[in-house]
Amino acid sequence: MEPDGTLRIAGPDGPGVLRARAVLLALGTRETPRSARLVGGSRPWGVFTTGALQQLVHGAHQRPCRRAVIVGSELVALSNLLTFRHAGIAPVAIVEDRRRTLVAPPLAWAAGVAFGTPVLTDARPVAIHGTHRVEALEIDHRGRRRILPCDGVIFTGRFVPDAAPLAGSPITMDAGTGGPVVDQYGRTAIPTIFAAGNVLRPVEPSWTAWTEGRAVGRAIAEQLGGRLPAPSRRTTLSAAPPLRFVCPQQWSEPSPLRAALPMQVRSEEDVSGRLRFTAHGEELWGRRARLRTGRRIPVGVRLGDIASGTEVLVEVVRPN
Repeated sequence: MEPDGTLRIAGPDGPGVLRARAVLLALGTRETPRSARLVGGSRPWGVFTTGALQQLVHGAHQRPCRRAVIVGSELVALSNLLTFRHAGIAPVAIVEDRRRTLVAPPLAWAAGVAFGTPVLTDARPVAIHGTHRVEALEIDHRGRRRILPCDGVIFTGRFVPDAAPLAGSPITMDAGTGGPVVDQYGRTAIPTIFAAGNVLRPVEPSWTAWTEGRAVGRAIAEQLGGRLPAPSRRTTLSAAPPLRFVCPQQWSEPSPLRAALPMQVRSEEDVSGRLRFTAHGEELWGRRARLRTGRRIPVGVRLGDIASGTEVLVEVVRPN
């Protein structure tokens, strides 16, 4: 991927080159598998991510296991329960290593009532046991080791942008999101290359990615028509802990076109206080907010009047 919009690709017919006046990156997201979570034990059959499980159940019409544990408590965990019901798989438990579920409490309650599934928080997967097939998952549950007999372990959530193709490219990446740094129109550090959807940050529903793709597509059309101002000095936004990230991370000079990407922040932990945007010590926007771990917090800040090149800090000020 080069600054002039040249893409070097590999396909069934071998390597090739594509050249474009604009490129839209819509690479999506992926779940974090067992290996990246450092869960020990043996390597038997029966360890899946949500995507692998759904391919086996809905694509190949198989029942890959009979009793399974779900690791992770994001919304996708409930999708697994529906897949279990479709395939005739009995849920053993949902285990979450944080003290609270990442899905809203009413939905976690529904998992227990509607599906009869225990939800174990502060429960860290330690090891998978089994020779040829999974036989049990060992967890550390609030300081005590427990063995959960099962023949399947499904690792869900902890989504990360599928941005591997961008490694080594001139596109600037954001450590907080794991995706490319963009402005409000989805433009990356290379003005001819745009990005939208879940390659930007983990993770939004499909309809949000679809909406962003349409909006960034309109911005691309404006640029091709010469109506989107070329980025000059951009306002840069950065998030202070416990905030994980702010997206978009840059703000270009405004144009008649509305921002394609709504501003949002996310926190690494549950926190309450005043969420605010500041520049040179002056508050530009702020409101009281209660942030839940991993939840999207939309913000209505307008940065059009800020001088280009300004650095904006996004932070949560806790009450004394």
